[in-house]
Amino acid sequence: MPEKPDAALTAELETLLAREIAGEWARLNWAHFGRRLRTPVFSLVDSESLLARWMRETRAIEISRSLACARPWGELVEVLKHEMAHQSVDDWLRVHDEPPHGPTFQKV
Repeated sequence: MPEKPDAALTAELETLLAREIAGEWARLNWAHFGRRLRTPVFSLVDSESLLARWMRETRAIEISRSLACARPWGELVEVLKHEMAHQSVDDWLRVHDEPPHGPTFQKV
């Protein structure tokens, strides 16, 4: 049975949105991190309690659909920068013995 048009459209739009987020990540990586970060997996998730999060185990940045779809793009960019700081501490600097918003995160 074929997908409903609405579901197909939603999947296509989410794919395009994830591509835009990845492009923004690449621009920020160049501008703020000297292209030192390795490209993570990007995914949109249903969450009302989290805007986004860096997931070390899967090397993913998860972004809430509500942030991506209902808030201004500039807000998403600021949250993405925050998650990239977490990624930097974890993935590039390899500091794993501090609290999530500890001194190394603050310096980044």
